[in-house]
Amino acid sequence: MLEEDADDFFGEVVISGAQLTLKGEGRLTEAERFLIQNGGTLFLDNSAVAHDDRLGSTADIALNAGTLAFDPGNFGFLSQELGYIDLLGGANQIDLYLGSVLGGRLFAETVWLADNAQIGKPTSTLNIRYIDPTGIAPINVRLEVDDDWGFPSIEGILPWATITRGSQVDWVQWEYGESTVFTPLTAYHTSTGSPADWNTGKDMLIEASTAELNDPGILNPQITSLKLANGGSLVLGEPGDLKIISGGLLSTGSTGNKISGRGSIWNGYDIPNTFYLHIHADLLVSGEIQFHAFGFPMIKTGEGTLRFTDDASIAVGSLVINQGIVAFEKNTRMELFEVIIGDGTGTDILELPASHNDPITNPSAEWDPGALPNITLHGTPYSTSPGSGAADAAILRFGGSTVQHAQLLHVEGRGTLDFVGGTIAKPNMLYLEEFTLADFDTALLFIRHWEDGRDVLLAHYENNKGTINAAFLARIKFEGYDAPAEWVSWGDGTYWEIRVAPEPHTYGAILGALGLGLFVWRKRKRGERAQHT
Repeated sequence: MLEEDADDFFGEVVISGAQLTLKGEGRLTEAERFLIQNGGTLFLDNSAVAHDDRLGSTADIALNAGTLAFDPGNFGFLSQELGYIDLLGGANQIDLYLGSVLGGRLFAETVWLADNAQIGKPTSTLNIRYIDPTGIAPINVRLEVDDDWGFPSIEGILPWATITRGSQVDWVQWEYGESTVFTPLTAYHTSTGSPADWNTGKDMLIEASTAELNDPGILNPQITSLKLANGGSLVLGEPGDLKIISGGLLSTGSTGNKISGRGSIWNGYDIPNTFYLHIHADLLVSGEIQFHAFGFPMIKTGEGTLRFTDDASIAVGSLVINQGIVAFEKNTRMELFEVIIGDGTGTDILELPASHNDPITNPSAEWDPGALPNITLHGTPYSTSPGSGAADAAILRFGGSTVQHAQLLHVEGRGTLDFVGGTIAKPNMLYLEEFTLADFDTALLFIRHWEDGRDVLLAHYENNKGTINAAFLARIKFEGYDAPAEWVSWGDGTYWEIRVAPEPHTYGAILGALGLGLFVWRKRKRGERAQHT
């Protein structure tokens, strides 16, 4: 917490996995840029003393899985001006504290969505949260921008941004050249059961009811966005395809929601060409539903679980899990080039189905049988000791008898392989053509529920012999074992196994057993000689 003026500080302030609160007389008016990442928070707290210049009016805010919080206090309308708000990646939040009589605003030059370097498209999401302990305060604190050229809007909404108040989550309403304030969308279209509902490009709401899209007379049904709330259920039948122009799907409310039936849900063809799945309440996708994104990303955010079961599937360019769990069960499958689990903070999980060979496949394998998907585990760089008690982050969880081949496993920060569910007869196995770490300081691969002689982690020898060494293996920890990891020949030697090195007392037991065997053999041979003389 900073409660004194620090106007002699120039340059960049980096807030990683911690909170910096500017309160009282606390100001950083000369700082040029604030980078808030890995779950960090910058809190402009005017509850005790109000200052409209806690930051300089041109200071840029860069959010990379970070939070900017603003409490205007109750001393009159308070406006804090900023430069750019740059969304660099991950699930980001802007917290606006309600409760003051006259309110306030954060006024930025613009909001900018940066491309993810790995996939070349933006993967950031933004959730604006109204913080209201009373539940009845007027919404008189706002985020406002001077220019909207830095970010895409589709048909009147921002599919990458939502606004939350209590359990209610809505899209951000926006029109180019008209809106300057981020406000929640209120004008949804509720399905009446008429086929015309699904051919108008409207923002559809299915709340506490079931809507069926089952009319062969509907040609190319399309809507702007889809919101499911409080047990809402969509059933697809004929014609079997639904286009969501903005790519925005929102699941919210106090109970889970469902999509079932048979058919494909497509993202829009225009910028940003991305599926944005804001799953704040659990969403179950079943039947023969496929999410199809034309090779572009699918971004999952929100604390709820997105679960695919039966024969449901996805066919996308990349799956990016910024928040929460994406789970695949039964006959579900994924066609994608790359999956990124985690945004550098929180506990984010991809669950693979049990008893499956390669539930993740590369779409190029159709014409290139050797094409395999890439997997990135992007967890927090902090609390990287397995004994720290910190929650795991960036988890790839196997289901039991799950075998997966990958071109690359890359670990940034803390990552976890969870070999849960395996048996001796049905092991979990992961084959890696390449295995890399972002660095040797913060990167750590933590392996849970691994059992010797059952679960297998393999890396191609020729592809990795120049990188997997003692320092590399020191960044791999097995749950329940104090011994270091080792890399040893396996099978015909094409792949080598990464496993726990036997403890010194184990070596003694092995040598003792070998010695006893040699002693028995030699004694027996001597006996045989005696009998034949």
